[in-house]
Amino acid sequence: MHGVQQEFFNAADYFVDRNIRQGRGHKIAVYTEYRNYTYNDIQKMTNKTANSFRELGLGIEEAKLAIIDYIETWYNSRRIHSSLNDMSPMEFEGYYKLSQGLVA
Repeated sequence: MHGVQQEFFNAADYFVDRNIRQGRGHKIAVYTEYRNYTYNDIQKMTNKTANSFRELGLGIEEAKLAIIDYIETWYNSRRIHSSLNDMSPMEFEGYYKLSQGLVA
């Protein structure tokens, strides 16, 4: 929060909310091969995730560990994914979309 001394660095505020406050909510924040996300999109997803953690009764430290665990297990593209025919989840998602005619 602007003008308030904080004891910790709030990454969501710095990287997302600050850009929205400065009028950049409609601008692309993240480019991916399959979809681009605006700052508004990222804020909605971040708030949805935070509210889910709150509803589950998770504290900040528990939420951090849950996020780290998710990133390490889902997006680790170096690990062999035998259940996905040895493709990373992102590669498998692209393959699936192509096979379903969801990508031109």
